[in-house]
Amino acid sequence: MLSPDYLQHVADDAVELYSKLEERIIKDIARRIIGAGTMTESARWQIKVSQESGKLYDEIIDEIAESENTSRELIQQIFKDASIESLSFDDEIYKAAGLKPIPIKQSKTMLNILTNTLKQTNSELYNLTKTTADSSQEKFLQACDNAYMDVVSGAFDYNTAIFNAIEDISKSGVEIVYPSGRKAKVDVAVRRNLMTSISQATGEMQIARMDEMECDLVEVTAHAGARPSHAVWQGQVYSRSGTSKKYPDFISCTGYGTVTGLKGINCRHDFYPFFEGLSKRAYTNEEIDKINNETVTYNNEKINKYDATQMQRQMERTIRQNKREIAGYEGIILEGKDEDLIEEARSRLNSKKQELKQNQETLKDFISQTGLARDRARERINQFDKDRLVINKKSTDKGCLLYTSPSPR
Repeated sequence: MLSPDYLQHVADDAVELYSKLEERIIKDIARRIIGAGTMTESARWQIKVSQESGKLYDEIIDEIAESENTSRELIQQIFKDASIESLSFDDEIYKAAGLKPIPIKQSKTMLNILTNTLKQTNSELYNLTKTTADSSQEKFLQACDNAYMDVVSGAFDYNTAIFNAIEDISKSGVEIVYPSGRKAKVDVAVRRNLMTSISQATGEMQIARMDEMECDLVEVTAHAGARPSHAVWQGQVYSRSGTSKKYPDFISCTGYGTVTGLKGINCRHDFYPFFEGLSKRAYTNEEIDKINNETVTYNNEKINKYDATQMQRQMERTIRQNKREIAGYEGIILEGKDEDLIEEARSRLNSKKQELKQNQETLKDFISQTGLARDRARERINQFDKDRLVINKKSTDKGCLLYTSPSPR
């Protein structure tokens, strides 16, 4: 079993890696827009843009390949840690029930599941992040076209057109393009992909272990602030076979195996073995009702905890956007040769830093009033956040009470 807290932070290190890639790309695009030259001669401008665009694409591919080589090792370690954490928790329950589970390193079934999922996840992450080269090149060309049209039409002067173009890129960020055509910010896509893949991989391993141990009953974890569709089934005991008269069917009730169900996209719930007569539920029905109806207070108004976490996520997105815009201004300062342009970039940079500081203070006040946990990993963009995050596997959350060792929820 993996606790909701563990799953919430399991992808943080990988997201930090890809956020660094995003910042480098934004700075590079800004630098190349500045370096594309004068816009007084149309043909010369278009040739220069095309040349710069080709260089941008090649360098982004190189940067992704470099990051991907690093991320393979990182993701492999994340998967290994998660699988050990998950099965170690479950195996203690089996041992307390008088069973003898095979250690993960000696189980061919478990190792195959872990290896296959790891290969698939690495492949998916690389294919997704490779699309950033295409989307970034497209953003560069579009920005240059917009800047050119702004100037030749007389709508804006050169410097204003440059700032408009770079600010548009910085606000939108580097995007990943899914096969369906849907787009997502690179940090969002990496977090979603990795957290979901790890959760589903450990789920397969847990199911395989339950088959080995002939365990039919499972208890699902619970946490405050769960999305409403998940709150209805969290914290309960279920029958995997669906044959129990006392406990409801596991799959039909939780939607396990579906995109929107247990262990689906961005789901932080997990499950673990439950033995009738030996196990004790982590939560009573009354406690679950209390968790599901938990509220926080913000500006003297009571807010459902789930809604409050969504407000927090929006504040975090705003902070990340501020940091991307700052990266764009820094790209201008690095490449700019026009003193007026550089001076204006410095002025906007300082203004944006003040806006960032204010937004951080707003979030800090929100956290203080509501009592929610601040998740600095979701505010992070490379140079602004140098401290390396260490995943905290310890928790005081409740889990299965079959034995006395501390167990995360």
